[in-house]
Formats: sequence, C-alpha cells, structure tokens
Amino acid sequence: MANYTAAQMKAGALGEVLNAGQQYEFTLTTPAYTSQSVYFGAASFVVDSSTFTNANLQGSSTNTKVGALEEGAIPLSNVVAGITVNGTFLFDVEGDLQGSSAQISLTSTAGTITSALVVRGGRDFTSGDGITISQNDLQAAGFANANASQQIDVFPDHIRGEYVSSNMTGSFGGVGATGIILSGLNLTGSATGGTGGTVATLLNQAPSSQTGGGSLATFDLVVDLSGGVIAPANTFTGTITGGEDGTPGVYTGVVSTTDGDGVNLRLDVTTITNGIFKAAQSFDTFSAVTATKDGVTGALATSSATGVGATVVITTLAGVVSQVVISTQGSGYVVAETLTVSQAAMDADLGIGTVDADLVITIAPKDLGSSVQTVTSATGGDLYEVGDTITVRNDLIGDTTTDLVIGVRAADLTPTLASITIGDNNGSGYASGDQLTFSGAASPGGATDIVLTLIDGYFTSGPTLGWIISNRGFAFTLPQSVGAAVVAFNFTPTTLIPANSYLIKSTGHFTLNIT
Repeated sequence: MANYTAAQMKAGALGEVLNAGQQYEFTLTTPAYTSQSVYFGAASFVVDSSTFTNANLQGSSTNTKVGALEEGAIPLSNVVAGITVNGTFLFDVEGDLQGSSAQISLTSTAGTITSALVVRGGRDFTSGDGITISQNDLQAAGFANANASQQIDVFPDHIRGEYVSSNMTGSFGGVGATGIILSGLNLTGSATGGTGGTVATLLNQAPSSQTGGGSLATFDLVVDLSGGVIAPANTFTGTITGGEDGTPGVYTGVVSTTDGDGVNLRLDVTTITNGIFKAAQSFDTFSAVTATKDGVTGALATSSATGVGATVVITTLAGVVSQVVISTQGSGYVVAETLTVSQAAMDADLGIGTVDADLVITIAPKDLGSSVQTVTSATGGDLYEVGDTITVRNDLIGDTTTDLVIGVRAADLTPTLASITIGDNNGSGYASGDQLTFSGAASPGGATDIVLTLIDGYFTSGPTLGWIISNRGFAFTLPQSVGAAVVAFNFTPTTLIPANSYLIKSTGHFTLNIT
C-alpha cells in the first residue's frame, strides 16, 4: 500500500484511500539515528480529516464543499449553439446530486449561450456536482432551436459554504494490553447508557458489577448537556416563530436545518386555524344576492355565531354580488360557520344601490390564517446546543408565509454521559473486553445503567489510543524505541475514506507502513 517517512510524518502527509469494511494494518517504526538525542520519550501520532484545522485539506479534490452557490458569474461546461432567438432567460435549478432553490440566468449571443449568472444561491450544493438545464427547458424558456442541454460544473470557488471533513469512524484492534487503566482518557467512546438522568458529576465511583479480573479502579462520571441530544418525542415549548398562514395540518418527519452543528433531527409539526381571516382574503362561497347598481361598497360589518370584528368589501357586476373581500380580519372564526352582511347595511352604503336579501358567506379552510400548535421531535438529534436555532422550510409545512424557526433551550436537550475518566485509583489486572457496570439508580444515568467496555488502548502496558477526534480522526501516544516496531494496530473504516482527504502527522521520528 503506502509508506511514509519520518520527515513526511512530521510535516504532515495526505493519506491514501481506505475502503469501507477493509482491515488495514498500520505499522509504526522508530529508525536508528546517529545521535539519539532526538528521542525524548513519548510522541504523538495523529490521523485527522478536519478541514477546519487542516488548511491543506480545504480545496482537496476529495474534500467536498457544501453550501449555497456564489452569486455572480459561473462558468459554462459545454457549448450550446443553434439558437435562433437570442436573449437572457431565468431558470430555477438544482444540483444533479444535491442542492436546490437556486436561480441562474443564461444569455445567448449570435446563436450560442455565452454566459451564466447565479441570481439566487439556493442551498446544499456540493463541489464536484453539476447542474443540468435540459434542452427542452432551454427551448421552452425562449432559446429557440437550442441544440443541447446546458451543463455547468460546480467547483469549490463557486460555493459559499464549508468544506466537509471525511468520516474517520471505524474499529481498532491490536492496541493496548491488560493492566492498569490510563489516566486522562475519556472512556465514553466504549460506554452505553447514561442517558435521560439528571445533570451531575460523581467522583471516585466503583462499578456496581463487572466482568474480568481487574480490581480497585474508581471512576469520575459526568452527565451533562454537552452531547447535544434531543430525544424523540421532545415537545419544543421555547421560542417558536414563523410557520403562519399555510394549509393547516399535521406534517410528520419533516427535515430541519440548524445554524449549529446539530444533525439527524426530523420534526412533527401541527398547524391549526387561528380564527383570523387572511388579509385581503377573497371568499369563494356566498349566497346569491341581486343589486340595482354595479359598484363597490365600503367596509361593511358582519355577524357570526362565534367570530367578531370582521368587515368585508362587496363588489357587484351585472346586477349580482360577484366578489366579497376581507377588509378587517377579525378573530374567533371557525371553518364552516357563516358570516352575514345585512340587507340594511348594504342598502345604507349606497355603493351598490339596493339589494334583495342578506348576504351569507360560508367560511372555508383557506379563508382563515393558521399558526403552529405543536412541534415535537420525530427522531432524535445530536450535537445541538442551547441557543441554536432549528429551521423548517415553509414549503414543507403547507406553504406558510415564513419558515418555522425554533430556539433550542436546555429543556430540549437530554442529559447524556459526557465523560468517564479514571478517578483516584487506576486499579490493575484489567483486560480488553472487560465490562464495568455503574447502576443507574446510583448514577446520573437515572434508570439507565452505564456499561463501560474496556478496549485496546485503555491500558498502560502498551501503546495506547489516546483520543478520538470526533468522527474526524484518531490519535495515539507512543514511546520512541530505536529500531523497533513501536506499534502495529489495525483499523477498519466504517465508510469509504477517499485519498487525500485526511492528514497523517507525528511529533516523533516514526516511519509508517500501511498494508
């Protein structure tokens, strides 16, 4: 596969492709030097795909950029000619793979499309993707006889967004050994439970039960809101704005976005009629009333069984009432009830002469505005923080006039296990695979027991897995030993990790071979 020199490792080298599900052997060796003064004990070995901290990953062909299109000129990727009617036309576009809600204008000169201009950036376009405006759409818009579809490649410099780090999650083997549990490590990566309790810190806790022969270790457990977990069926009761005046209904499993790092959250949103007529709403159903004059009334009072305050403007045409429009919106109205404008009020207005009867209007669902009644989480979410905003596009909840925006409060987040670290006693005799259980009743996990499974890298008796960099990488602390293989561990990626999408770096004098 690949070999990396000590110089490459110290400077930082881009890594090779790692296929999902394939086990790779990483062998680190400390070469002999004339002067051994370069060896200073332990050194670090880091694999990191974070585009936020590694500038040389920002622009790599394998690290995509996601966001809105940059407004302004964008290059064309093919030639479309044969056009017999030149001009400039606007197109709604989406990415071939992802991205939507953008608009691009195309201009033709002398029978050929010569330029493209992003008018609206849209959302969620990704570098390396393309945009296709079909031949049919070109001709339908006005480019008569265009001879091909227009292709536009989306390059990183035409996206207003962030580079996406590669997912470095996977499983490890061959790291660590039996013995004393290391201090300074957060062991939660191999723990389950600890969710749904209360925010708390418990120091020097002994397991309530365990497997294996280890003994005497004590642990510090912290449960807080740092995991950013929003549990399923959470009802949001904080700041909720927008989502008004669409089609009332129950919208389930709706996709949301956030201004923070939160992921995976889908929402159930219920909107209901709010009893207020939409501004300038024109009614569809009203009784037949004849008038002696064609014209328009002023604002006339109405009466109903429950609602109050609404006024309407009436228009007659060809001697009959032809249109009824809300002037004052009122409140307290319900679907299927009726509004009545008296014959006397219409006669007194003089705008339409005299009429033959009261006007009776039937209220339809579309006539009334709506508001959000409840918002609950259909699925759980992760990595949210207090103060984040969650947004649901208006077109996903009945084409409301505005997007729905929800503010995240502490009450929306579920306490989760933030850390397990060794306490005052490191113990001894532990082995990879040992399971330590902390009773939920005696821990901040509430009814959920915390089960810690010890893994390779938790022990002092061998090279140790030092920390996990979120899902973006991993790191080891390794002793330097002249001429010997310092460590050989295996790593099996969960997903494909493209070449040049992560950085391999060391503070020591190691060489690396990946097979």
